[in-house]
Amino acid sequence: MGVILSIDGDAFIYRCGFAAEKTKYLVEGNGDYFPYDTAKEAAAHENGGNIWSRKEYEPVENAIHLLQLSLDKVFNRYDWDTIRVHLSPSVGNFRDRVATRAKYKGNRDAAARPKHHKALREYLVNKWNAQIAEGQEADDAIGIDMSKWKSGEVVGASFDKDLLQIPGVHYDWTKDEEVTVTPKAGMLAFYGQVLSGDSTDNVPGIEGIGPARAKRLLDGVKSSRDCWRIVLDAYKEAYGDKAEAYAIETARLVWVRRKPDEMWVPPT
Repeated sequence: MGVILSIDGDAFIYRCGFAAEKTKYLVEGNGDYFPYDTAKEAAAHENGGNIWSRKEYEPVENAIHLLQLSLDKVFNRYDWDTIRVHLSPSVGNFRDRVATRAKYKGNRDAAARPKHHKALREYLVNKWNAQIAEGQEADDAIGIDMSKWKSGEVVGASFDKDLLQIPGVHYDWTKDEEVTVTPKAGMLAFYGQVLSGDSTDNVPGIEGIGPARAKRLLDGVKSSRDCWRIVLDAYKEAYGDKAEAYAIETARLVWVRRKPDEMWVPPT
């Protein structure tokens, strides 16, 4: 019996969509134009000059072909019998209601999508029966998949570091790397994010605590109750009487669901 492949469709769309578009740069100087592939190269042009940029897009067929090649990399690696492709909804993520300290993903430009985003999304729906993770994110749907079946029966295919709080087998096709996350490693990854927050999703943690310091604070901890105690102590030092509310909010924002409609609660 083969494994279930639980696939982060969002990651494939953005990675392959942006790979099919390039920004080209021209430096104007002394009546001539000098082409460069990167802004850094253009800025370093001898004697400077005005810099112009333009987007160049490959045909949508090229983006779809690249998407399928990337999927094939996952398909060819595993003996599978079920494919479950998950996509995040455009609106309706429960985290939007949880976030009070800062707008969830409010630091992102909503228009910053690949040109072929819609076509790639439709391809996954029509070709691979991709499902919309209503009310949550694709990460949550993958977390539920990986927690529903026994370890080893499901492979989570994504390069999103947030999923590494989920015990089980993960495959990053961009690096061709497979990693098995233990329950303890997943626990430490989660509480580490509660301490440091997640700048990618605009989730504040404790100011001054990054991933490295969070890891040191949790070093040697063996239980979720001990992790939570360390987290609360750190939040109290930073935020006083708002500590518990802030810590719970951050935890609920970074927690990847293991069960449908799950909301994280502190360990007892």
